[in-house]
Amino acid sequence: MEDPKDATELLMEESALLYGAETTPNFTSSNPLNDKFSIILFPSLVYAARYFCSSENEIYQYVNRVIDREFVSFLEHFDPLYKCTGFIDYHMLLYTGKKSDYIKHIKYQIIPLIRAKKSNSEKNVDYDNLESIVTDWVQEKSSINLQPRNEDLLNAFINVCLTFLDNVPLYRKFKDENKYNTVISALINQRLSNKSWTAKDQSLGGSSITESEANRAGLAFRDIIISDNLNNNISAIECFRLYSIPKQQNIDSCISSHLTKMFANEPLGLSPLFVIVYCETKSFTKSWNKYLNYYRSIDFGKYKSKSIQDISGHQYEAVNLKTAKAVHNREKTEIIVYHLFINMYP
Repeated sequence: MEDPKDATELLMEESALLYGAETTPNFTSSNPLNDKFSIILFPSLVYAARYFCSSENEIYQYVNRVIDREFVSFLEHFDPLYKCTGFIDYHMLLYTGKKSDYIKHIKYQIIPLIRAKKSNSEKNVDYDNLESIVTDWVQEKSSINLQPRNEDLLNAFINVCLTFLDNVPLYRKFKDENKYNTVISALINQRLSNKSWTAKDQSLGGSSITESEANRAGLAFRDIIISDNLNNNISAIECFRLYSIPKQQNIDSCISSHLTKMFANEPLGLSPLFVIVYCETKSFTKSWNKYLNYYRSIDFGKYKSKSIQDISGHQYEAVNLKTAKAVHNREKTEIIVYHLFINMYP
């Protein structure tokens, strides 16, 4: 088996070259392999890439493939395997770009390479266990990395809803849920302006059901998309008016229809998602409890609901705004959905 010291020596030389340094005079690995296509035989990764590739794009792809394969090879050397997470953490610490990009690279490039080795490698390595270890690392880091952003969004939207409540008698005169959404969108833009994040209607936005359907069901909604300063979508909001909740929970209503479409309308798998409900029922608190119970009864199909918890009052005190946190599974990944329930007749 190749000595890790030799590989480290080689990678240091290659890294220096990638950042514009000169080749170390007479540099060779202390233990070159016999395979003529092995990178060990070359004084640098860049030299090898230029030797095998004809275009700059091919060179770039070649370098990335080799680095990723060597990265996986390093992970295999740890005994016990779970200690490999320290190696991943170390490189994340050195990475100067967005940490979320590093996590995505591990998820979408490194893990598939580990998975591919299960059937193609003769090494005595437990690749199932290695894949599980690295997958757990990605999930843990994703949760930690996104937590401050998620809290910023939740706090911002709570404050937006409270501001909306301050003027709700005026907004009720609009008698148009789309105008409610326009106000909410404008308030979000004001709230997030310090981060250069923006709220905008989805490209195919507008009301997703007709006026007659809205009148029959007592609700309508439009998507609001939240984008960061790089114009990347980071969250989505569904807004709808609520006049009543079916007495029988097994009745398929437009409420359940729209809530289940929440995931279909958001193909990127963003988390967290938000639902803003303009409650226009006679009894706000009873409607809130009925809403939570009704939500628990909805069949979300492949986006299975794990739980929904009333978190009202955890971050604010307001009797006319209720908040809940729901957790769903989507492709083995947890999706958080926050529900903000506004009393339109306080």
